[in-house]
Amino acid sequence: MQRVSVIQNHDLFKARAEEFVGWAKAGDVEKMLLHTSPKTLKNSKTEKVRKVYKDEVIPSFAHTTVNWDPRGKTSRDLQGNTGYIFSGYASGKSSFRFEIAIFGEGGELVVVNMRKK
Repeated sequence: MQRVSVIQNHDLFKARAEEFVGWAKAGDVEKMLLHTSPKTLKNSKTEKVRKVYKDEVIPSFAHTTVNWDPRGKTSRDLQGNTGYIFSGYASGKSSFRFEIAIFGEGGELVVVNMRKK
């Protein structure tokens, strides 16, 4: 995983969001889990997150083209971690808008949340 000591570089965060969606499009649940917040995995249980990725996220992004909004919005969680929330539009068999939150936790860039808008 990529270490980040100071949360300032928008492009690094966006690159992680793009990588994560790429792993979803490729059906790579293990890579997605590897780059999911350990706090998210603990609070939501890893197997539950795995099932959501496998049964909902991966099929949603299969065979889609993703267009990203130009800039993410900065955000801060309850523990004081900072990150960005990126929005995009996936078009394909079914089309939808989505958001993905990338935060720095323990020096790593991780996904803390992903949802359809």
